[in-house]
Formats: sequence, structure tokens, C-alpha cells
Amino acid sequence: MSFKELLENDLDNTFFNLDEFAEKIMFDTKEVKGIFSEVKSSDKVFKKGKEKNVGLNLSMKKVSVMEIELGYIPRTGSQVKVNNLKYYIEDVESKNGLLSIYLRRVGE
Repeated sequence: MSFKELLENDLDNTFFNLDEFAEKIMFDTKEVKGIFSEVKSSDKVFKKGKEKNVGLNLSMKKVSVMEIELGYIPRTGSQVKVNNLKYYIEDVESKNGLLSIYLRRVGE
């Protein structure tokens, strides 16, 4: 097995296991296994080095999903429904087949 295959296997069997950390998420029209977490935009801003946004402190969610399961990389700036709630996609990070999608509720 290659390192990439080992990593994907570990992510799928441990983190994206519905009996462990993951939950079923409706992402637009597709049901996927994902992990929700809260994130402050100020933490994200400093991490990414976007100086223009320093001082903002918006409540955002991060949903982590396997790229192969979702089937595409969502576009930053677009609007998406997650579990029937509307969100703006603030940022998307893709690393080793794992997508971290940063979401802000529409209207906030």
C-alpha cells in the first residue's frame, strides 16, 4: 500500500467513521460523511495571513469531508445548503484528499 492509500484508509476508518467522529451531512443534494467544528474567523484570518480582515471575529463552521466522497471541490464565494441551512463558502482547503470547507451562515 502507498502512503496515500494508507492515509485515505486511516481517515475513512477512523475520523470519518459514523461511530467515531463523523456524522451524515446533506451537502446541497448529496449525503456525505463529515465532521463539523466551530471556528472563529479571526483564527482563520491569522492562519491564512489575510491582513485586510484582521479584527473581524465572525462565527463560522468548518466541515471536513473526503473529496472523493463529495465528488468535487466547492468554489469559494458560492452559496451552499448544508443540512437545509444556507451558507456562504468562505474558503476551501484541499490536502491529501481531505476538504476543509469554511462556512458562514447567510444573513450573518
